[in-house]
Amino acid sequence: MNDDYYFLDEEVKDWLLKGDPSIVFLTNKYLLNSPDVKLLFLQKKAESCGWIKKLLDLQEKNFTWSNRLYSPKWTSTHYTLLLLTRLEVNPNNIKCIGAARLLLNEGFYEKANCISYGKTEKGCDVCVTAMLLVMLSYFKIVDKRMEKIVDFLIKTQFKDGGWNCRLMDIHSSVHTTLSVLESFHEFRKISDYKKEKIERMEKDGQEFLLSHRLFKSSRTGKVMNEKFKLLSFPPRWKYDILKAMEYFSNADVNYDERMDDAVKIIMKKKRKDNTWPMQNRHPGLVFFDLEKTSESSRINTFRVNRVLKKYFSEIKGLFLIKHPLLFSTIKYNKSIIT
Repeated sequence: MNDDYYFLDEEVKDWLLKGDPSIVFLTNKYLLNSPDVKLLFLQKKAESCGWIKKLLDLQEKNFTWSNRLYSPKWTSTHYTLLLLTRLEVNPNNIKCIGAARLLLNEGFYEKANCISYGKTEKGCDVCVTAMLLVMLSYFKIVDKRMEKIVDFLIKTQFKDGGWNCRLMDIHSSVHTTLSVLESFHEFRKISDYKKEKIERMEKDGQEFLLSHRLFKSSRTGKVMNEKFKLLSFPPRWKYDILKAMEYFSNADVNYDERMDDAVKIIMKKKRKDNTWPMQNRHPGLVFFDLEKTSESSRINTFRVNRVLKKYFSEIKGLFLIKHPLLFSTIKYNKSIIT
């Protein structure tokens, strides 16, 4: 048995497959490499029961949630559709496509080519614009305004390689930078518009995050925000190290030693039963709780496993492992982790 290969612990796998239908689908898609026919069946099943069905049932007839576009957080149309996107609802779902088109129609501010639900230039928010581009791209919306949104994001990149929702600032924000990187990654799946330029900008944005070792000041080396180290879901617009590692994995970015510190923190959160907890929920209104804080979390356990599957051989090198399963007893290498 080659220790460089990733293996999903059988008990963890069984536990994940007893979870919400959306987690069953995601586990089959990303961890078990199930065939397309099965994945299509599971994705459609998730629309008929569980979290996704509950959220779809709460949609109003006008394609909104709570009859609001952006607020209140987190029961508005914007954030409910963002959650459905992260759970990978069927991209052909008519309700979701209708909501995505509504957000574009109501939010696009033509004078600035950005998303401003208040239809003012002052209301242009890079992070909000990027999040909507993620959703529009995921649901395969074809609209020339999306190219204008991309032009807006290109224009607003800072010299340090990142982005900030506060355009008058002089330093980028990890929150906004990650949102833009996610939007570019999703957009390139459906369009070749300015592909080479976007790819160059993605590399600059990735370097910005890596230069901060994902959660540290590039000047002092101190932790920028302790909440960045917590495992949260849904992440909403906010940044954390697992969300960043998910992006790097999804975007097929090669492992970088500057990820090490973040990975060590994530791995130290592993419980004795080989699961990871739900450590934090971002305050705000919700329709219902997906999982309970402080308890073992299926969605976070899946997310960590997805990252581990991508970078198993590199992450394995950070630890002394007795068993080829990374989820067995792990002894930290004292020369690496003090």
